[in-house]
Amino acid sequence: MDATWMITTFVLIDTAMTNLDHHTDVRAGVPDSEIVTVALVAAKYFANNHRIALDVMHQLHYLSGTISHSRLNRRLHTLRDWIDNLPELLSDMLSTSCIYIIDSMPIPVCRRARAKRWTKVRGTQYDGTCHAKNERYFGWKLHLICDCTGIPARYVLRPSRPHDTTAIDDLACTLPFGVILLGDRGYVSEPLRHHLDARYGVTMIAINRTNMTPNTPAEQRLLRMHRKRIETCNSQLEKMGVARLHVRLTTGVSLKIAASLCALSVSNHCETSNQGRYINIYTFSLPLSSLLSHTASSAEYHHCGCAMCTHSPCVILRAGVRVATAPCNAFLRRQCHGRPCMLRF
Repeated sequence: MDATWMITTFVLIDTAMTNLDHHTDVRAGVPDSEIVTVALVAAKYFANNHRIALDVMHQLHYLSGTISHSRLNRRLHTLRDWIDNLPELLSDMLSTSCIYIIDSMPIPVCRRARAKRWTKVRGTQYDGTCHAKNERYFGWKLHLICDCTGIPARYVLRPSRPHDTTAIDDLACTLPFGVILLGDRGYVSEPLRHHLDARYGVTMIAINRTNMTPNTPAEQRLLRMHRKRIETCNSQLEKMGVARLHVRLTTGVSLKIAASLCALSVSNHCETSNQGRYINIYTFSLPLSSLLSHTASSAEYHHCGCAMCTHSPCVILRAGVRVATAPCNAFLRRQCHGRPCMLRF
């Protein structure tokens, strides 16, 4: 387990909840930001096993209080609507790309031999085929859009049988205007391309089939540079155990997938950018909830030029060691007034 990644994840979640006016119940011993952090740690390190993640974080004293596994599960399902929207929120915070990639991956719920006895999901619409792996499966299909740095931007969970293009409207409707969307041969459709361009301002570029006119050199260059990035994201999600989820309810599937996408966002952002990396040798033994106040109490603030507020990413130093960097003070709804930006996460 990487304590640097855990602290980065907690600060992002806690800052997002604070600025969206989310308040934890005063009777709760563990704040909601730590509850969500447990789910993300479970997704990244323990194949979405919440019980093991909770036990490990208790033993390492990362939580500000004690909580049972059953209570953790109930609170996660209470926060499910918030967690479902968290991947899109993190994408808006961390991503600055204008190039996005779309693809789908299978999420089987059981073996096909057990499909008739499976009571949680029923119907022929869940009996689908993964052409990339040349296999049939029973379950869901995760339609995912990520940017060129591997940060998941939009996602939707649908039954596995319908074609990939049936979910593209729900994904593209909230993308920024004027972006480029790359796809494989499953998204080759001239009516779809005109529809996305006219309605959402999204330029769709798909790999043409062998019996079609080849892509232009500029399109081939974009596809060659960026299209494989989403294949890497799918492999990372499979490594997190998304294709082997042990859940009893459909709501548990969506919750664990959203947590996995959030964990992937933070991981890929930390790997591709110096922003969001935390070096903290003083607060590893402290509960996560005390991190912000502990670091801010005796920190020096330095700025150097952010596009949002004319300063660059703030670097917080404590005793000469970089403790944190933050993405943009505009997210915190704070004004500079000629002073250095405060904490930007």
